[in-house]
Amino acid sequence: MDVIRRVELARDRELAVGSMPQPTALEIRRVEAMWQGVHRTYFYLVSLDAEGNGIGGTFHESLSNAEAQAEYQFGVSPDRWCAVQ
Repeated sequence: MDVIRRVELARDRELAVGSMPQPTALEIRRVEAMWQGVHRTYFYLVSLDAEGNGIGGTFHESLSNAEAQAEYQFGVSPDRWCAVQ
């Protein structure tokens, strides 16, 4: 799983209440998989806590779908992402 995009989130954001830790960053990771003999590439949008631990995530069939989910769920526009080498 390769990290291909990363964005830092504002630390003073208000999120839904509950006992879940507040995400401080998001990453999009490329996942190569074999399913029923067919090679596929997926994208995993993962939210990270202040220590860099994954605290949630969603799988997507395209990079643009993962970015759209980040915009919907966290208010991160596609132009805020930084490429990771």
